[in-house]
Amino acid sequence: MLTSTPVSYHTPSQRIALLDMMRGICLLGILLANIQTYTPFEFISSKEAVALHWDDLSTLLPEKFLLDVFVRGQFYTIYCFLFGLGFYLMLEKNNRLELNGNKLYIRRLAVMLLFGVIHCALWMGDVLHIYAIFGIPLIYFQKKKTAVIFRWAAGIFLGGILLDVIRTVFFLPAPPHSPELFSKETLHLINAYQHGPFTEILKIQYDKILKSIIAITRSTMTGYEHIIILFLLGLIAGKTRFFQRITELQPSIKRAILIILPFALVLKVISCLPTLNVHFLSPQQAVYEQLFLRMIRFTGILLMAFVYIGVITLLLHKSSSRIAFWLGNAGRLGLTNYLTQTIICMLLFYPFGLKLTGKLTLLQSLLLAVLIFIVQVIYSNIWLKYYNIGPMEAIWRRLTYGKQPDPATALQ
Repeated sequence: MLTSTPVSYHTPSQRIALLDMMRGICLLGILLANIQTYTPFEFISSKEAVALHWDDLSTLLPEKFLLDVFVRGQFYTIYCFLFGLGFYLMLEKNNRLELNGNKLYIRRLAVMLLFGVIHCALWMGDVLHIYAIFGIPLIYFQKKKTAVIFRWAAGIFLGGILLDVIRTVFFLPAPPHSPELFSKETLHLINAYQHGPFTEILKIQYDKILKSIIAITRSTMTGYEHIIILFLLGLIAGKTRFFQRITELQPSIKRAILIILPFALVLKVISCLPTLNVHFLSPQQAVYEQLFLRMIRFTGILLMAFVYIGVITLLLHKSSSRIAFWLGNAGRLGLTNYLTQTIICMLLFYPFGLKLTGKLTLLQSLLLAVLIFIVQVIYSNIWLKYYNIGPMEAIWRRLTYGKQPDPATALQ
């Protein structure tokens, strides 16, 4: 519930401040990845970008490579982990208040699905509807032992790899190799993004969503099993009270980072080599190269995400710095800021706005993303001086709890 009284950062629902800081950092990482769909470097090759005079190959290739290695995939993965953890914390809190935790969780997912469908109608990269759908199985696992949950996560991981190998070897034909620099689809996309109308951009986005769904049904390693795995690992973190035992676990976290980081870097670097036009097999065997890259990329993203979680945890779990405080406030408005990023980017890049598509290099677009995030951090901190919850978060909570006691106020 909104209130006009300034509140302390730590009071609402006895939040774990570190998790909000982690969400805030993820918001920046997600925006750095997503802004490429507006520029739209996500949909064109490096050679095409150079041919359009949008960027220089000598800087574009290393920038895309570094972005792929250190940003792409990791921050969505961390958000999945935080979702599973958040499910457990919400359920525990509601049960303490003798509320029907499962019923409230389903209502929360239903509202998230509604937000996701509306968001998806405007932008193809929405994850809210996916979280809402794949968050349902967590109810089944909530009372399972952590060892059982971990075996399920490992089984889904290995099963996904096995299915992907089977489908690739026995059912997927080799993709056709086209010597053309610009396909008709690419030219149509560029023209629509630069000159509109907006309905044409939406049509392109819906077409890409449909193609993505078809691709997911054909290849599990590009599907959604990673989301379920991270949900389960987040649930394990909640059940083991990982973030309440950081001081105790600090030596183990440091050792894990030192062991995992080299493997994560090697896997991610290898999986991102095609960004530098480095390939292992001929174009006729590209389907097998893609299979290999998908497997190591998925594993690399998972390992790198946990390295990031460990590093952020060690650096910020006792931090009292103002920057950490500001990041945490941005994370508290995670839903509001995530949805606002779409609106801001549409106004900046689409034909009905400032028409920046094709006018920025990749580096300039990344710097713009950082600037947008800084504005969001400032906005979040100003907002939380007067209210104890973000605007979209308030709607989400009201639609979830209705007239029942609000846990955020009940625990204060």
